[in-house]
Amino acid sequence: MSSTIAFPESFGTRMALFIDTEEEFDWSDSLSRNDHGVSAVPALRDGQAMFEAAGLAPCYLVDTPILNSTQAIEILGEVL
Repeated sequence: MSSTIAFPESFGTRMALFIDTEEEFDWSDSLSRNDHGVSAVPALRDGQAMFEAAGLAPCYLVDTPILNSTQAIEILGEVL
């Protein structure tokens, strides 16, 4: 039994795009549950517009600070 899947040539080229969406923090400082930011969240809107223009539908991987960001919820909610 083969461990790979063989698609016919007619299937074409396919790919999956995963966007790792995390909070920002200072790597040179000690780790803290509360010392982080989500100031880059508004850029998700521009990124999503770029993906849509290219015909791409990304899968966003998010962590807890992003899940707790009302702005991220609003922006990613628009994507859905």
